[in-house]
Amino acid sequence: MYQRIDKMIKYLELRGRSKATINSMVLTIKKFSKFYNQPPETLGEQQIFNYLNYCINVKKLCRGTVSYINSTLKFFYVVTLEGSWSDLRIPILRYDKKLHKYLTKEEIRLLLYSTTYLRHKDIISTMYSILFTAVS
Repeated sequence: MYQRIDKMIKYLELRGRSKATINSMVLTIKKFSKFYNQPPETLGEQQIFNYLNYCINVKKLCRGTVSYINSTLKFFYVVTLEGSWSDLRIPILRYDKKLHKYLTKEEIRLLLYSTTYLRHKDIISTMYSILFTAVS
């Protein structure tokens, strides 16, 4: 197992990854291996799928973390082990798209009234006057 991880580290160093990134990716591979108590090169697609499912539903990890685990495993299997990877069978998690939140006119008015320094008040009013002129 450690020969494969050393190979992965060399590939990551060649790609210019930081020590922190390399350590994090190695730790991710080791956790995956420890979960099944087997070397990662002996594990396959179904084990990866089950592990990602475990991370989402049991450990309740956020989408970003699970996506990072997925991409680390993909790097290990495709680059280090020179295997294949199907994004159709092991999907990438999509992030929820959130709309930007804007202050209401009343909130802007309260912000302006609560500002004590004239300079700050001018900056805020200029910023929002430009915004409201562009929107209208």
